[in-house]
Amino acid sequence: MIKSLHKYLSFLILALLQIPLYAQDVKYGLQANLSRPLGDLDPTWYGQIGYGFGLHSQIELKSGNRLIPRVDFMEYKHDNLGQIYKFNTLSLGLDFQHRFSAKYNEKFYLTGGIGYTFARNSFEITDAAHPVPGGIYLPNYSRSERFNAPYLAVGIGYAINSNFSLETRYNYLKFNSPTEATTPSLQLSLLFHL
Repeated sequence: MIKSLHKYLSFLILALLQIPLYAQDVKYGLQANLSRPLGDLDPTWYGQIGYGFGLHSQIELKSGNRLIPRVDFMEYKHDNLGQIYKFNTLSLGLDFQHRFSAKYNEKFYLTGGIGYTFARNSFEITDAAHPVPGGIYLPNYSRSERFNAPYLAVGIGYAINSNFSLETRYNYLKFNSPTEATTPSLQLSLLFHL
């Protein structure tokens, strides 16, 4: 897992460094994300909201379209009387963004993308002083699983001005190993363009 993660991150960094050589107008930015899990994650997280951050670049294409290489980190965390559930993801992706006008500050745009997600699902009991339902005390314990899978995303965005955008995305992700799980999410992002 770590070797493949380093390989993908190295490839993405090298690709991002090459962009200025081939594109006339490249902008970089940051995003802050809130995410609501759906699908198989929904019952586990009891409606919890995940949070995250990311980096992106914008490569200008003709007719108001853009390519958006992006890296996103998300974390979902649920603490229930000393039993801590966490689901973390690191996603590397490429979005295609269609604006209805070539002007940068045109308000609405559509986006769609593909990428690859590295995920870690963990469970730990950190405080043996809290009983589980039924009054049983459990010893300190932890376990984790790692998943990798491609993802698809579609969304709509609104450019507030030339520096800030709001975007909502539906991300679809299905893991097949070690356990099968469909984990789509609805994500709201605030993007800052440098």
